[in-house]
Parts: sequence; structure tokens; C-alpha cells
Amino acid sequence: MFPGSSVREMEERLAGASGAEERVEIVQRFLISALRDQEEERWTLLAAHQIMKRQGNLPIAQLAAQWYVSRRTLERKFNALIGASPKQFAGIVRFQHTIRLRHAGYDYLDIVQACGYTDHAHFAKDFKSFAGIRPDAFFRSEVQPELKKSYNEGEDEDGEKNRQHLYY
Repeated sequence: MFPGSSVREMEERLAGASGAEERVEIVQRFLISALRDQEEERWTLLAAHQIMKRQGNLPIAQLAAQWYVSRRTLERKFNALIGASPKQFAGIVRFQHTIRLRHAGYDYLDIVQACGYTDHAHFAKDFKSFAGIRPDAFFRSEVQPELKKSYNEGEDEDGEKNRQHLYY
């Protein structure tokens, strides 16, 4: 229920405590710290959910302000819990959204607008940073069938499209 290292540290402090009053204080600090960590994890996950809900099109400074934390605190919490910065996470979510839109039949101009890119060049550069190739080459390539499988998109036995999006 609690991280092992924290419990061991608390046990060491308890062993070195001079009396019952000091032991109670040590346990109280431990529990308050654990509660605070749980609350920080909760709001970090809620912030990640907001990024996903907005398909990655959410300014990180706005997100930090909404949770009343500094941008650096938000980055530290994201890195610790998710393994990426909020900006990297938002970029991944937006990249996934561009793929879903393209599969849904949107043209590049609609994708640029829907995903909040400033222009087609910005979209192409961002897309290439994730995929390694330009969008037009990516969607024509042999990589597509494998990508569809990785996003759980395909066709069922009746030939109907079956879409189960990552994160939803």
C-alpha cells in the first residue's frame, strides 16, 4: 500500500524515537506525506485526461495554471508518473488524433485546422518527428496495416470497421 522505501525510512525513525509522542509525530508525518502523494498523483492523472480529451491541443501553461502549479512542477509530476513531459504526452496524443482523423477520411487541410497546427508545414514537421516520414508517405506506406493493428483498428468478420481508440 505504501512505497517500501518510505516504510523502511519511517521504521528507522521510529526505532530512533525517544518516546511515544515522537513516534506519533513520525507516523502522522508519514501518513500526511502519503496522502499528499496520492493527491498529486490524482491531479496529474486528471491533467493527462484533459490532454487526451482535447486531443493534445491544450497549452501546457494553461494546464499548469488550472491546477495551480508551476509548469516545472507539472513537468516533474508527469515525468514521474507517466514517463514523459506534458508537452511530449500532448504531442503523442495529437499525433494519434491526426491518424484517426486521416483514417476517418479527413484531408490534410481539415486535420491541420482540427488539430490546431499553424499551417501544413508545422503539421508535416510535427508528424515527421513522430513517424519518421512525411504524412503523405506514411499513409501510402506498408507501415499502415501494422499501425492499424497497434491502434486496434481493423475490420470484423462482416467487413465492418471496428474502432477502439487508445485512451478511450
